[in-house]
Amino acid sequence: MYVQIFTGLSTAGQFGFQVSSDNETNVNGFSSQFISLFPGFCPVDNRPDIFVCQKTAEIELRVSEFIDRYKENVPKIYEVYTFIKRQSNGAFFCILPYELTSQREQVTLVDLLNAFEQNLDFEEVNKLTSQLFGAFLDSYHVFVYGPERARIGEHHRGKRICRFCKKDAMKTSFKKKAHAISEALGNKNVAVLEECDSCNEKFGQTLERDIITYFSFYRTFYGVGGKEGVTSIVGKNFKLCREPELTLKYYKSEDDPEEDDHLEIMNFRLKMHEKLSLQNIYKTLCKFFLSAVRDEFLPHFEETFKWLNGEILQHQLPKVGIWYSFEEFLTQPNILTVIRKSDDQEIPFAVGEFHFLFLRYVFILPCTNTDRFNYLSSDQFEVFLNMFTHYRDMPGMKWLDLSNAEVKPFEFNFRMEPNDSKT
Repeated sequence: MYVQIFTGLSTAGQFGFQVSSDNETNVNGFSSQFISLFPGFCPVDNRPDIFVCQKTAEIELRVSEFIDRYKENVPKIYEVYTFIKRQSNGAFFCILPYELTSQREQVTLVDLLNAFEQNLDFEEVNKLTSQLFGAFLDSYHVFVYGPERARIGEHHRGKRICRFCKKDAMKTSFKKKAHAISEALGNKNVAVLEECDSCNEKFGQTLERDIITYFSFYRTFYGVGGKEGVTSIVGKNFKLCREPELTLKYYKSEDDPEEDDHLEIMNFRLKMHEKLSLQNIYKTLCKFFLSAVRDEFLPHFEETFKWLNGEILQHQLPKVGIWYSFEEFLTQPNILTVIRKSDDQEIPFAVGEFHFLFLRYVFILPCTNTDRFNYLSSDQFEVFLNMFTHYRDMPGMKWLDLSNAEVKPFEFNFRMEPNDSKT
């Protein structure tokens, strides 16, 4: 059997597919035709296999016609068109005749593309990346879920074992679609096949209900819809809706913070009817991580699963980082699973990032069986930051304590300021 693998990479995503045949001439013929779709150049000396192209309407048309010819024999080739369609005209991307498995090489290629797009010196860009992320990239695998459609886990329903309760298909059912990230947060792409119907219902009524409440203002304000579309919020002292237009009605009470008349700044304490537990927010972030993480890593999280299920308690948890990335506003939420490569048990085994709209959260997975520290003390947390230096330097980064498991009324502080723009 003759096999040829292709990878496409841009600053906005990637694709990968393979073509195989018993006939080498067929594989070579397909490969030659595919490469010819992308007129470009080889920017790296002694690496003719790194081929850089620039998106044009002509390339998009060529790819569309090529897919029509081969879609029956190579179904995954549809991903190529989705990839090309997503690129803006003039954007640079790479076509590689092999599978891209090295995290370090992927980052280097993205640096190369960024240098072309922003007319920067590649060596300087790559040097800065190495300074910021070099030790991190050498120590961790990074997997991203969300930008592309993915069905995670065992595809054969009769062979499935639930990640969360460990029951197999003989003891539970897997009939319902389970989302790796809550559908109500806009997730349309990532499903987890190894979450049984019972666990799906349980988490939907507990942990995920709390995080949906936690993000409810953002969901309505920015029009994020789930199964029921974009929903209005009716709180104790406010109503937020989007139909027929975005409207916030607020009913002031005596305990509201004072307004700053001089600066025309208005502060609103929006009181929800729903209650939630901050620790459930932490648990749900971890649940998103564990829904997406590769099967091979699951044995390291046995105690973490017990904590999620309420079988063991954790009264104190590592702090959760939050920052805002207004330059990259996402309509599809993402989860990043960061897994340690080495046996160095002083640095965290697993760290997650959750991206929702412009909000970014980073959290350490607690209770793993390969961590020496729990990262609660300032000295231990410093060990984490010394490895993940990009979080230390992140502008506007705040570290929150989400350890409190007590269920309390939820309030959302909303602040309005005048726009200084003259245009």
